[in-house]
Amino acid sequence: MRPTTCHLLEAVDIVEPCPGEQCPFYDETCLLSDLHSQLAANPLLVQTLLGLREKLEDGPRPSIAYGPGFE
Repeated sequence: MRPTTCHLLEAVDIVEPCPGEQCPFYDETCLLSDLHSQLAANPLLVQTLLGLREKLEDGPRPSIAYGPGFE
């Protein structure tokens, strides 16, 4: 089941719908679901995963304003 919001972006206070199959961290379900509770407390992990997701995505994403340290 697809989450209603993206767990990764939610950790940096961005509310965006889960992109589902367009996200490299989604395979019939969100692969980050087990990490959801840890994301808000670990900004380095979030920064790393956001960078990795950006590199793995096939198409362009809309511009997102990242907080300090999340560029």
